[in-house]
Amino acid sequence: MRISVVNFKSQKDVIKNIALMKDYIEKAVDSGTDFVVFPELCITGYYYFLSDPKMINEELVAQAVSMCQKISCKQHIYNRL
Repeated sequence: MRISVVNFKSQKDVIKNIALMKDYIEKAVDSGTDFVVFPELCITGYYYFLSDPKMINEELVAQAVSMCQKISCKQHIYNRL
């Protein structure tokens, strides 16, 4: 089993973070990865956590998690958010 650990600087923009994650998943698949691990708060970044957690759009985060799961299933890999 090949495992990839992704470390990237999250931004305030959840959509941009999701796009980055999608790119990392695709690169990991191209390199033969079976399992991708992402850092904590990779979807929202620390901005909301540190300033005001109530500002987090929970629906958008749920959509992001679902999208990552769909991509991973399509590519036949595991991911851990």
